[in-house]
Amino acid sequence: MIRIGIIGQDPYAAHLMDALRSQPDVDVIGLYSHKPTSISKDLSEVTNLFCSESGLEYFKERGIKVKGFLEDFLEGIDFLMEYDPNELSIKLTFEGTGIQLGPKDIILSRLSSIPLSKLRIRWTSDIYCCPFFRPAMLELELSERVSLETLRDHLISSRRVSSINREVDLNEVCIYYPFFRRYTIFSIILFLRSIEALKDGNSINIFSLYGILSAVPEAIDAIREMRGIDREVSSSITDHHLNMKSGLLA
Repeated sequence: MIRIGIIGQDPYAAHLMDALRSQPDVDVIGLYSHKPTSISKDLSEVTNLFCSESGLEYFKERGIKVKGFLEDFLEGIDFLMEYDPNELSIKLTFEGTGIQLGPKDIILSRLSSIPLSKLRIRWTSDIYCCPFFRPAMLELELSERVSLETLRDHLISSRRVSSINREVDLNEVCIYYPFFRRYTIFSIILFLRSIEALKDGNSINIFSLYGILSAVPEAIDAIREMRGIDREVSSSITDHHLNMKSGLLA
């Protein structure tokens, strides 16, 4: 089993823990936080919690059971995982070596079938969707011309990418998908009707929703790869146990 420890005792850490626990070869050892959070007590009922020695009194005051301190936490794990909700990135630490997976890494990987020379992510802060997705305009520069029909085909068939090809209300997406198609919080959702080809013919803009935990599947694959498991094999395992689906949502 691959033993993973998570930094944080917040709702993001809880979602991350659930995703990791879905994998047959992963064991989440516990969650670490210097001081308790508003959900630490609830988390203590489903996993081991760790804290700093100086923070122990705060946990005791709230009646929260602690498994051990930072040293105990680090001794029991193979990988350390930390999620940054502001950057939507995951940092992995393994034997003193750290790698960070952010939105640009994830999108470039998932759109690898498209001849991309440059990607710019323009987060659209003027549009509020919900806590589960971050709206963004993807500005793609292509290294060669591709017809819009071919581009759509590539997007629809891209792994870990979901597409919508009709007019939808973002509120509908936020209410329905995170709960009834939970895998979408690990996905990039592309709105095909928003595709705009610029005059130079090599630049494409497309509106998207970036699932807040989109880095999770790639993080799991990176962990397995560091353990000598082929990435393609890992991706199949990861996607199966996260119930990941690609193609048209609507």
